[in-house]
Amino acid sequence: MRVLRLRGRNLASLESFDIDLQGPPLGDHGLFAITGATGSGKSTILDALCLALYNRTPRTDERGGPVLSGQDQAQGVRGTDSRLLLRRGTSDGFAEVEFLGHDLSRYRARWAVRRARNKPEGRLQDVDHTLVRIDEKGALVEKLHTHRKRDTVGKVVEAVGLTYQQFTRSVLLPQGGFDAFLKARSKERATLLERITGTEIYGALSKAAAQRRSEAQKAFDDAKQALDLLEVLAPGARSALEAAEKENASALRRAKGALHEVHAQRRWYDQTSILENAIGESRGALAESQVAHTAAEDRRQALDRGRAAERHRADYEGLQRAMQGMESAETHYDARLETASQANDALSAAMAARDEAGAAAEAASSEAERLAPQLEAAAELDLTVSRRRLAAEAADQAMADAARRLQ
Repeated sequence: MRVLRLRGRNLASLESFDIDLQGPPLGDHGLFAITGATGSGKSTILDALCLALYNRTPRTDERGGPVLSGQDQAQGVRGTDSRLLLRRGTSDGFAEVEFLGHDLSRYRARWAVRRARNKPEGRLQDVDHTLVRIDEKGALVEKLHTHRKRDTVGKVVEAVGLTYQQFTRSVLLPQGGFDAFLKARSKERATLLERITGTEIYGALSKAAAQRRSEAQKAFDDAKQALDLLEVLAPGARSALEAAEKENASALRRAKGALHEVHAQRRWYDQTSILENAIGESRGALAESQVAHTAAEDRRQALDRGRAAERHRADYEGLQRAMQGMESAETHYDARLETASQANDALSAAMAARDEAGAAAEAASSEAERLAPQLEAAAELDLTVSRRRLAAEAADQAMADAARRLQ
């Protein structure tokens, strides 16, 4: 874990601070000291680091924290509450740290607190503790915190690689805490030093090697125990066993040969059965074909007759067309005869009409000469004559039309 930047506002005696541990001048030096007069805020910087990471600090854990004001006592806030590090006379404050985790990812942890209605005399509100993963430019990559502060602290422990107790006993030693580190048990100091220096991998390798050695030793002991249980045979017994082994091997070869012959006979038998089944199926198919051939005899004869008739299809179709043409000619002839008969009747009627018109015209003329003095009767007679003439002309026209149709 490596601290990259530490920021804060309104914490204890510090109004505001921003410490960049990457850029100059601090980033150019591997070692530096935090100095100043009593009450200048040296411990507050370390408090801000703990607050941002773990939502607690050794100052409130061990010393009871700052003196409570009247309003905080009335609210029931205890002296160990980290919110009491909020600077007096202010309504809000925060501590924020950017760091490089043990997985080499960049993180930003933030602890913030405020008073109600953002007024210095307001009641203290709950702490807002967050953890996010950021990129090299400080932009947000992923939110890791939840609404439960305990879960957020757990995420911080995963990112830092140290619990709060381990962090305050190794990375950040409070005043008088170095003596506690020296007096800690050797196993605890070894664990802290491994986490600080990053050498826990060697401890894991050592445990893995010890485990493998233990497993190998157990396997060796088991093999040795099994070997000790083996009985050494006498030379004569060994020769007898070897002879028996050879005899058994010879018997096994003979048995394998016999088994091979049995398998060959079995394959021959299976093949014979298959062939017999195939012959039976072929015979059945032949019988069915013969029955079908006999049943199709009538159809074959009809087909032969059809093929013989097929050769005369063209002549038959020509005859059919000729008969159709003759029937059409007869129908046309009958129609022409009917038309001629109708035209002849029309001609006769027209000639009769003409004769009647001529006779009527002559009679009318005679009557007109006889009745010449009577002008009114003559006019009516002239009108009748005109009408009769028109009828005669119509008859002539009908006769002409009939004559044309006869042509």
